[in-house]
Amino acid sequence: MVYEGDFVKGEFTGTGRYTRKDGSTYAGQFRDWKFHGHGRLADASGNTWEGAFVDGMLQGIGKSTGQLGAYEGEFKDWQF
Repeated sequence: MVYEGDFVKGEFTGTGRYTRKDGSTYAGQFRDWKFHGHGRLADASGNTWEGAFVDGMLQGIGKSTGQLGAYEGEFKDWQF
């Protein structure tokens, strides 16, 4: 795991980029170590999700593209 970005009191808080061991990446806003705010998540297979994240879950209006096609609309409790 690699994180590049803002820290507040030793936690991922602010804007940054997080790369997991499996090659997936998240670039956007964080709060208390979680995806929180606007961001873009891409997995190692090329699937992407972009929109508003709340406590690590994609919430509200966003878009997804990937192997199964594209979707733009509302997401609720999509956890990664």
